[in-house]
Amino acid sequence: AYLSIFLLSSSISKLLESEHNIKADIVAGYGIGEFSAIFSVGGMNFPDSLYLLKKYIVSYDELLEDGSFFVASVKGVGTRKLSSFCKSISDEKSSVSISAYHSELEHIVSGDMLLMKQVESLGDVDDIGVEYGLHSTKMSPVVDILNTYSNKVDFKDLNIPLIRNIDGKIISKNDIVKKSLFDQISSPIRWNSVLDGFVDCEMILIIGPNKALEYSIKKRFCDISVFSISSNEDIHIVKNFIDEKTDNAN
Repeated sequence: AYLSIFLLSSSISKLLESEHNIKADIVAGYGIGEFSAIFSVGGMNFPDSLYLLKKYIVSYDELLEDGSFFVASVKGVGTRKLSSFCKSISDEKSSVSISAYHSELEHIVSGDMLLMKQVESLGDVDDIGVEYGLHSTKMSPVVDILNTYSNKVDFKDLNIPLIRNIDGKIISKNDIVKKSLFDQISSPIRWNSVLDGFVDCEMILIIGPNKALEYSIKKRFCDISVFSISSNEDIHIVKNFIDEKTDNAN
């Protein structure tokens, strides 16, 4: 599904810009979405993006072959308490860690399947599947493999800034973009920090099939217009909204 998500998201982004003159001032991509975000703002060309993403898919599949990992959402537990809990049940043989920070009480954790039962004891825990990505040091072998292919990929400076997953910082230089893309594979997603970068926006467009992101962003930004786009109908809704807002301003 990673390739399908990339193709859909990238196509919509280019369609918005080329046919409807809707251009972003800043972009971000959640997890695997950072590939399409970087492509959409000129950081990689289309063949290179597909090439690198395919290598990622193959190497990640190989890592998952023994079925020894899990990924779960945890709600209702504070960041500090959850971090301490993860450390307390981890050792050299098996471990679990926070792989995404959504808010003070909403996180994603990942780790060795042997520890899943202990994580479930926390309460509001849902297994969301390894398709989400581990976003921890357990992904280091995948990053090592990607680095062997990275010299074939021509990373360029971005024509629109990107808010990176690992810390919410705004970047545009090609070497930093490349490092950040690889780092987010083996590091936690700081989505709460990423969203901080959108506080001054008037509109946020969520490109591609992700209703969960739409819900979390609307929850965070009650005073910002938020639209999720995954079809032509969605594009027309956004275009009509912009046209109406422009007419009112005039």
